Amino acid sequence: MSDPQVWAQGSFELAKKFAYAAPVLSGPTPELTREYETQARTAAEAQISLAAARLANLLNSSFGN
Repeated sequence: MSDPQVWAQGSFELAKKFAYAAPVLSGPTPELTREYETQARTAAEAQISLAAARLANLLNSSFGN
């Protein structure tokens, strides 16, 4: 899939699920838990890997490989 709009929407959905979830949205001074940190880090690492693969595919298709 090479549609940046779809990529952006997928990233937005992940952000709502992991980055902007409880405990971030629960109260004026939320305390971030180890579970929150682990889930957010795992989601971010997966997105980084996916971005690298998408960039590689884009470059390969641009240079005819």
